[in-house]
Amino acid sequence: MSGDACDHRVDLYALGVCLYELLCGERPFTEANPKRLGAMHMLTPPPPSASASAGGRSRRRSRPRSCAC
Repeated sequence: MSGDACDHRVDLYALGVCLYELLCGERPFTEANPKRLGAMHMLTPPPPSASASAGGRSRRRSRPRSCAC
């Protein structure tokens, strides 16, 4: 958003967002406007995970455990 060149920190941040979604079952921020979404990522701390705010119970949908590995 600032026009600076990207470096390895972008990949680390993206990994963190992916891990947040994997562990919490939801994205840290949801916004339809891309500029607002970018501002939220830069200026707003992510909300606590659902399991932390629900006393250890996750709001994540239950998914069947299957792996083709």
